[in-house]
Formats: sequence, structure tokens, C-alpha cells
Amino acid sequence: MKLLLTGNDTASSDKFQFTPQSITAIGSIVLVEGCDQERSISWVHAWTLTDGVITQVVELKVGLHCDECIKKILKAVKKIEDIETYDVDTQLNKITVSGRVTTEEVMKALQKIGKQSTIWEGASSAQLV
Repeated sequence: MKLLLTGNDTASSDKFQFTPQSITAIGSIVLVEGCDQERSISWVHAWTLTDGVITQVVELKVGLHCDECIKKILKAVKKIEDIETYDVDTQLNKITVSGRVTTEEVMKALQKIGKQSTIWEGASSAQLV
């Protein structure tokens, strides 16, 4: 499991390797923690297990200005392959998508409809390798 969850941060210029230091399963949720002490970087990622398959949880901040925006976003998200759940929080301008999907796939789907998004602060957005 540790080897499966090891990967690299390629989104920033300050690259570091995601090497889990602890893996905890609580029911169907898997929590993975690690840190890079040289760079003072700590991280926690959470996945859910569905029928033994790790499911990614993607949380993004996106502008939700009106009902039409929300409808367009929901339509775009529903077209993504292998999603299991999705949620739109209009108070926080946040969307949450879970399934066998990457952050990049969700961001690309939103970009196609003219919506810019950023990774939700504190989100568990690393991809599985």
C-alpha cells in the first residue's frame, strides 16, 4: 500500500516526493500522512474505498455566481468518467467530486466551460500513482 500511495508533487517548482509515513483506515476512509522535514512540508490525503478500489476526493474553489453557473458546472462534472459523487457548496464557492478521477480532470472539465478553479485550501488533491 505504501508503494501505491507514493508519488511526486509536480504542480509546483518546489518538488518533493509524497512518501507516506502513516496509513490509517477508518471504515471505508483511508488517511495517509507524511512530511518532508527538509522543506517543512507536511501533508495529509484522504481517500475512500469502494469495493476495494481507492477513490480520489477532489475539492476545488470555483466561482458560483448564479443558478446558470451552477447548472453549467453540474453538467460538466456529470460528464466526467468514473465519478461517484459530487457536491456544490454555494456558500463556500466549493465543489467536491469523488471517484476514480484526478484533480486535473475536474479542472479541465471546468475550464472547458470557461470556469477557472483552484485547489481548495487543505484539500486532499494528490493523484495516485
